[in-house]
Amino acid sequence: MVKHIIYGLLFVGLFWNCSTDGEQQTAEDLEVAVPSVPYQSPETIVREYQAHLDNNEFEAAKKLSTSTAQDRLEEIADIISEEPADSTLFTTNFIDIQCDTTLTSAICACIIEYQANRFPDTFYLVRKAERWLIDAPKETIDYDYNEEVEEFLEDELSNGNE
Repeated sequence: MVKHIIYGLLFVGLFWNCSTDGEQQTAEDLEVAVPSVPYQSPETIVREYQAHLDNNEFEAAKKLSTSTAQDRLEEIADIISEEPADSTLFTTNFIDIQCDTTLTSAICACIIEYQANRFPDTFYLVRKAERWLIDAPKETIDYDYNEEVEEFLEDELSNGNE
């Protein structure tokens, strides 16, 4: 039970983005090979992406992501690869999703429910080749956070196994 809550917080924390201020990403940063598919709204992409995360389907989630977000997915996959697969599966319920959309970008503010707890979360998307893709703007990535999360998880897991 403690592991599920910790991993739930980990997913929310890794995708918690504080600000969109800063320099814009270049076209190179947003390059990703995406097959041609029918139009899907930012909300649909957010839901599909989170469903892939909940089921540890990182390769499928990468197909809905920019290269920067793909890097973040690899970090998450590395962190949870050391745990039994069934202990890292989740069921995330979206209580509310509100997307502010322009022609080339979208910010979706969400309320997510996981194990009777509600968390705010924000997803950033960009439109590339007529597709909405989950993005992880460089200015919102806190690389020190991963070390802190790993230390916290190690402490919690060792305390929970005693």
